[in-house]
Amino acid sequence: DSGAYDNTFSATAIADNDVPARVYFDTTVQYEIPQTTLSRVQVYGRVTNVFDQDPPVLANANQNSAPTNTALYDVGGRSFVVGARLDF
Repeated sequence: DSGAYDNTFSATAIADNDVPARVYFDTTVQYEIPQTTLSRVQVYGRVTNVFDQDPPVLANANQNSAPTNTALYDVGGRSFVVGARLDF
């Protein structure tokens, strides 16, 4: 039997290919400061993936880079951005 290939499948041999849903919450806040010396002063902040949801593990994903589909799911986790915009 060494090297024999069995291509028969039963109902229990087939994966149901069910991938659990993921919902990512992002938030952005910005505030424009009233200013007379500059045209505009604005401060802002952004948080992506607020609840730090992990992507689902997929059996057919590229195992060399990540065990999920990196084009569809957030693999970076939670991230923060803070900044200011100034117009002179």
